[in-house]
Amino acid sequence: MLGFSHLLEALVLPPGGLLVIAIAGVVVGRWRPRLGRWLAVTALVGLWLATTPLVAQGLIGGLSTPSRPLASFADSGAGAIVALGGGREHDSVEYGGDTVGAATLVRLRFAAQVARTTGLPLLVSGGRPGGEVTSSAQLMATALADELGVPVRWQEDRSRTTWENAEFSAEVLQAAGLRRIILVTHALHMPRAAAAFERHGFEVVAASTARPDLLANASRLSALLPNSRAAQTVSHAFHELVGRAWYAMRGR
Repeated sequence: MLGFSHLLEALVLPPGGLLVIAIAGVVVGRWRPRLGRWLAVTALVGLWLATTPLVAQGLIGGLSTPSRPLASFADSGAGAIVALGGGREHDSVEYGGDTVGAATLVRLRFAAQVARTTGLPLLVSGGRPGGEVTSSAQLMATALADELGVPVRWQEDRSRTTWENAEFSAEVLQAAGLRRIILVTHALHMPRAAAAFERHGFEVVAASTARPDLLANASRLSALLPNSRAAQTVSHAFHELVGRAWYAMRGR
């Protein structure tokens, strides 16, 4: 089921969805030339816009939670830190098997800094979304302990989605009497993640990380020129929009 959802996401979200529209324009153009040209041009313009820093930065500003200085978490009143998984690298030769992915490592690095600043215990959350033997939580705990020197008190290893991150983390932390947490995830992911944890009874102190500034040192011309970083950011932004819409449809 998750494999199908990933395929569907690739075909719908930019740039995949725009390429599908362009292909549809070519096919339809055989019988309806005007409609075909309209679809193709729309897709190309959309593809250009969806890969420019100017558009990407606009989406970041409207959809993400701003980051805060590390020192601001010292007196948060929270009882624990929760770090969310963000993917893994499968069968990594240099690590002898699965290891945390780049996005997860970014979150863990900040979670480690927050843990050192606050002295709070840490929970890592991530299951086996692809049926893997080792959970993401275990990979995260290993990376934190062995590479970043920060111990993990709890591992939530059943979740496959952001909603389940919150659901299963609540079972662990609320049983320990903890309801106010510092939540660590990417800035674009934070609004949806924080809302999910709040729906499960938590008070959330947002610890956003990796909120990019794609317009830093950019000229007016380069802000309108496509690049891969902007394309990736737009794709992540639309992923979050779809996720929020899906949660809203399901009353979450």
